[in-house]
This record gives sequence, C-alpha cells and structure tokens, in this order.
Amino acid sequence: MSERLPSATSNENAEPADDVLDANGPCMSCGSPNARIWHTPDGPARLCPPCATLNGIGCP
Repeated sequence: MSERLPSATSNENAEPADDVLDANGPCMSCGSPNARIWHTPDGPARLCPPCATLNGIGCP
C-alpha cells in the first residue's frame, strides 16, 4: 500500500472535501483513523488534522 501524499505548499485554497475519496479510510500519511478528505493543489488527500497542518493544508 503506497499512497502518495500530495506536497502542498499553501493552505490558501485548502478545504475539507467529502465526495472525492472514501472518507472512511485512514490518514494517507500516518494511518490514523481520524482522517478527512482535503482538496490540495495536487488533488484530493485523506489526512488527519495534525498531518494536514504539517503538510501546510489545514489550519495551524
């Protein structure tokens, strides 16, 4: 299982997305079950809030 984590550099247009990927899956970065789908410059990403913040997607 090697899902690629999008490399986002800005959270300017980041927002939660609900309909792109399976929202019931784990975080693509750390595997946490507390993940949401985010729109990123590189496409959708399923990340938990801490990993989204670490990757410049979520709120700091």
